Amino acid sequence: MQFSSLTCVKRVLVVLLVATCLLLIVRTYKHAPITCAKPRIYVGVFTDGGGDEKYANRRASLRATWFPNTTDARAQLECEYGMTIRFVVGRSVRTTDTRLQMAWQDEQETFDDFLKLDVVDTYPTMTSKTDSFFRHVMSLAQNFQYVVKVDDDMFVSPSHLAKAVEQWSGMKADYVGCMILGSVYKTKGECNAQSAGYGKCCFVTNNTSSTPYEHLAGHRWYEQYHEFLDSRFPLYAQGSIYALSMTALLQVFDGGQKMNRLFAVEDQAMGVWMLAHDVNLFDDQRLCAKACDASHAFVGLRYKNSENTSMPVFHGSNNCYKTPPATLPFLDSPISRFNVMIEAYTRASDSILVIRLFLVMVAMMIAAFKLGTCFVIKKNGVGK
Repeated sequence: MQFSSLTCVKRVLVVLLVATCLLLIVRTYKHAPITCAKPRIYVGVFTDGGGDEKYANRRASLRATWFPNTTDARAQLECEYGMTIRFVVGRSVRTTDTRLQMAWQDEQETFDDFLKLDVVDTYPTMTSKTDSFFRHVMSLAQNFQYVVKVDDDMFVSPSHLAKAVEQWSGMKADYVGCMILGSVYKTKGECNAQSAGYGKCCFVTNNTSSTPYEHLAGHRWYEQYHEFLDSRFPLYAQGSIYALSMTALLQVFDGGQKMNRLFAVEDQAMGVWMLAHDVNLFDDQRLCAKACDASHAFVGLRYKNSENTSMPVFHGSNNCYKTPPATLPFLDSPISRFNVMIEAYTRASDSILVIRLFLVMVAMMIAAFKLGTCFVIKKNGVGK
């Protein structure tokens, strides 16, 4: 068998090309989504329209920091991360002030970044608004991997969120958030004593009272369906930010008729719905991180104070806007079984990376062998 120098070079170039492609796969492995070329995420930031200055100031703060404040900025976000982001509002009943209503109209025309739902926008109707939001996103007939509900006092890093979505998808997590158990208190005294534990209790009526429904019925956490509950709500994600996969959306919100019982407290209602449909939960403490630290173990931060005078300062930390690493680190969960999920996902990811590196090494060894063979043949005078 005879080999020309040109034939040897061609064969080596082909093998090197294959090795280069495999190397590129390894280098981009942790930068690309696990299940598709680019994550597709819908982020709905819940706010109240109608000109209420408190919420208008919050939106201004978000647009001055992490929320895209122009059409071009939103288009860039959609292109870079496959992420659609909108403020979500219903029909506001908060103000009839003409000046505020005019300001609200101007804001809508200036930014055009609102998703308007046909539901009354008040705290008692928050569960209905949330139900309508997820059903609306489903109706868009787009292949979103995850839909994220966010409050308007949150900071969210779009780049870190995109990285987290890759990880959630790899873990097959369907309902993601900072998980807690909600206690159900049966008396007004118990409710008041536990009021410091925001988001961790549901206020219900005292069945032993001679007027069982009066004393708490006006409270924001009063639950009219308390008869369905035991001493605790099922595990649920804090309502400030959580994400649902399209799998969960199809299970919970598919169908023309509303089948979910609208509990009074939106985030706890979501936990009940997820339990009923047996979706895969994941407690991701990065969604309620305390700060944008140098480790990049954060996705969302909640501004605790209901007033937003310092929100731009709170959202202005330089670490919040740095490019995330190839692998976004996790935070430990207080619930051990979620740490087991993190460990299993990490081991699987590392195993895949090792396999890819091994394939690259094999390809490079083959290329070196072919090149050496060609030189030996030529040296012995076999080639022309």
